[in-house]
Amino acid sequence: MKILGGQANKYGPHHYRECHGDYRCESDLEDTSLNLYKHQSSIPSLPIPSLGETLDLYLQSVAPLCENEKEFSEAADQVLRFRENHTSSVLQNRLIQRAREFSTSSFLALWWNTEVYLQDRSPLAFNVSYFFHFSDSIHLEQRTQAGRAAALLRATMVFRQGILSGQNSTDFVGRGKNRKPMCATGYKYMFNSCRIPCRKQDYYKLYNPSIYRHVVVMYRNHFYTFPLIHENISDGQSGCCALLSFEEIKIQIERILQDTSGEASPVGLLSAQNRDKWAEQREVLLNNGNEATLQAIESAILLLSLEDGAPMSRQETARALWHGNGKNRFFDKCVQLFVFRNAKAGLLGEHAMLDGMPMSVYADFILTRLHRKQLDLGRGPTQNLPKPQRHEFHFTQSILSSIYSAGKFYQHLIHAHTVNVTVFNGFGKQKIIKTFSCSPDAFVQMAIQVAYRRLFGRNTATYEAIQTRSFLHGRTETARSCSQQSVEFAKSMTEKNFTTKRARKKSMLLDAVKVHVDYMRRAAQGRGVDRHLLALRHLIHPEQDGMVPFFEKNPLLKRSSTWHISTSHLTHELFDGWGWGEVVPDGFGIAYSVKADCIHFNIACLRDLGQNFPEFDPLECDPAQRMGDSIENSLVDMSHLFDEPNTEIVSMNAKL
Repeated sequence: MKILGGQANKYGPHHYRECHGDYRCESDLEDTSLNLYKHQSSIPSLPIPSLGETLDLYLQSVAPLCENEKEFSEAADQVLRFRENHTSSVLQNRLIQRAREFSTSSFLALWWNTEVYLQDRSPLAFNVSYFFHFSDSIHLEQRTQAGRAAALLRATMVFRQGILSGQNSTDFVGRGKNRKPMCATGYKYMFNSCRIPCRKQDYYKLYNPSIYRHVVVMYRNHFYTFPLIHENISDGQSGCCALLSFEEIKIQIERILQDTSGEASPVGLLSAQNRDKWAEQREVLLNNGNEATLQAIESAILLLSLEDGAPMSRQETARALWHGNGKNRFFDKCVQLFVFRNAKAGLLGEHAMLDGMPMSVYADFILTRLHRKQLDLGRGPTQNLPKPQRHEFHFTQSILSSIYSAGKFYQHLIHAHTVNVTVFNGFGKQKIIKTFSCSPDAFVQMAIQVAYRRLFGRNTATYEAIQTRSFLHGRTETARSCSQQSVEFAKSMTEKNFTTKRARKKSMLLDAVKVHVDYMRRAAQGRGVDRHLLALRHLIHPEQDGMVPFFEKNPLLKRSSTWHISTSHLTHELFDGWGWGEVVPDGFGIAYSVKADCIHFNIACLRDLGQNFPEFDPLECDPAQRMGDSIENSLVDMSHLFDEPNTEIVSMNAKL
């Protein structure tokens, strides 16, 4: 009987591959004769913009951040000197040569995967991981904890089977003649995978999916495993081994929930620490008889966390998913599903080898098919299944002490952060398009610009993640949302004397939206500022090139890429929210979804924004709440710009 998955000789004698950030090393796992990967060979490489194009766009993007004309003039002179210096053409030629050497990948991917993710020593919790909050199920069989968990696992296995068989469709972007296939390389890092902590640089382990067919379930800090595939029962169609039915998975989960052992020591807290510290402690675990248990966790298809809590509000659920109390989770797993006692559910994703869009495709598959009852949950006769296996860790006093310290550290992180979930019900995508004639994404970005200026009296560098998966091994590029036009519009919306007429403000808004749409288009085409400059900087050879002032003595370059506002847009009708953390200590992480009739925001930041923001006393106000209120008020005021000419406008700015 066939078992879908990789061939043993592709995974080596230990049935896993070590991945160190170079996508080329695992490309042999992509069978281009299958549907999922059949377009891989035709997907173009990430382009290299001309140096002039990037420098022009850079200068355009830093103009609104200059404090005066003198600073902008100095920035223009610095760009001109760099453009005319021989070093700039040398760096560009080196990049062109690197692109040739990485013709079967991307000139950027290895740098990005390693330096942005695998070499980052920050804890994954709060700094790297992102969450999806799934909408509640409307179906009776999924209204219990065991039922919801079983349905999600059953749907996951169907999706995973589609990856392994190649039957899942390639993702596409665009319409008509502009429809393009998107790179599918990230999908093979989703299941049976785990990030492994290591000194200086982590790596990923990809386990052979034909060998490892189990899920790891956490409940009250215990780890349990059971297979999700029958070894000796055919599915009756493809000749492959049958998946466990919904009822069979539910039985196994109920057995786990009935375990009366009490709580175990929360060893998962160790994975929430600084990566070097966790690497050392993982070695201690391995040296004390825990190798088999760690392998069971790391090789599992995914991790399912059965939570004792029952969060009610969106905000409570957001915090429970994003960080919880740090227990009953294992941050290194690429996919962690969470199901709470009241059947609320969501996902926590590890970010190193794939971005949120492939993960959202997975979430879309399982949620949509379960919601529409398009998935056979496999009810029918259940087999006499062996009970789930509970794995025990062997703890020394040193390990227990480390767990205690990790718990205290995690509590500090929890108390240091604040999260606000704002649901704006005034309007959504339909009105923004039909009445305002704007891009919904750009409209929301302008509201964020106005909101920030109302709070802080200035605008700041703003990052919007734009996917570049239409290129081979593409990940993301930055759309720099703070433009000269957005700043002028934000100023007009925050002026105290109301001198700018409404028609003029509306015109300024439409201009700012147009510029932002162009920034987004350039980024999606791989023609943004940040990735190109990052690549050029990597190719400086100090012994040959000396010091390059444009990179080394350019405070404006640093200021323009210090993302006090980090944003991303992802909309799904069956998500009640999603989010991640700030990327600089005095910044905000703002995730949003523009639905038909409402807009969801998840805003995360530190409670104490530091000495640069003395007006925000963490003892007196919640900056995430203030930002949420400010965005909501900005959306209301912006909508009034489209009212009939004689309609009276009452600015919401006074409330701030």
